[in-house]
Amino acid sequence: MDGKFTENTAFMRFEGGAWTKTRISARDTLDGILQNNGTVFGLSVSQTVRISPDDSGGAVLFCVKQAITRLNISAQASMLPMADEGAVLEAVMMLTDSQRQLLYDGGRFFAVISLFSADMTLCPYPVNSAYLTVDLWYDKTAAEQSPVSVCIDRSYSESMHIRRSVAVKNGFDNAIILDSVYRKYILGLTDANIFFRTDRQVMTPAGAGVNPGITAGCAVELMRGWGIDVKECRISMDELLRLYSRDGLLEAFATDTFGIVTPIIKISSPGTEIELEKGKLSKKLFDAVRYIERGTCPAPAGWIQRI
Repeated sequence: MDGKFTENTAFMRFEGGAWTKTRISARDTLDGILQNNGTVFGLSVSQTVRISPDDSGGAVLFCVKQAITRLNISAQASMLPMADEGAVLEAVMMLTDSQRQLLYDGGRFFAVISLFSADMTLCPYPVNSAYLTVDLWYDKTAAEQSPVSVCIDRSYSESMHIRRSVAVKNGFDNAIILDSVYRKYILGLTDANIFFRTDRQVMTPAGAGVNPGITAGCAVELMRGWGIDVKECRISMDELLRLYSRDGLLEAFATDTFGIVTPIIKISSPGTEIELEKGKLSKKLFDAVRYIERGTCPAPAGWIQRI
């Protein structure tokens, strides 16, 4: 994406066992805090929320409550204090409202919610000092479906960023991650969940190592609501290749916050290339989410928050 953060940041601090009130400040006044965000010791978690204009002149936060819940789950696992969900929601809405005019200037808009510790003493939970920031990322490119090609990751790096960089260096858009034990079960892409439509059903990886995203959960809910059989299961590369060899693999797509639903038209595996058409199901899912965001289609309960 080709974008940038807006000028202001919503900011709160954890001290004395409680969170302070939210205040909005210019990003450049918080540079020292933002640079010392705990990532060296892993004491940093974040979630991203997509924001869209609706047809009535308002703004829509997509699955923001789910994102805040996931932020707190990650915070607990990282020995960070849990955020006040109501205060974070209010901060996101407050900051979005202050930059509302950008929503109608084209492009895409995202809220990045970050919770991190500035206490580098690695004291036991809860840490004595922590921060929560909400930043708005503005990307001038419009939301659209751009088919991608992916390869099987062979770098086995711990960093998903490195794995994707290696794939891009080799001429692909992303990489499929395999399990670390058997090196054959598909977990997803480096930064997205993956789905396969066969001649019988839709399959998506599940089990150890799979991190089901919010957009993936929405896609599953939509498809099941349309009467599509969605199977969450372990999927091996061997099984995928067998499906392709008998013409049983019809479509593949990825889901994530930024791309929503992205068609996958090529999967490169050692000795085999899987080539697919841009499928109708991925387009139907993409359009459904966009219609829901714009308010032209009813939203399932809990999906959107309007400003």
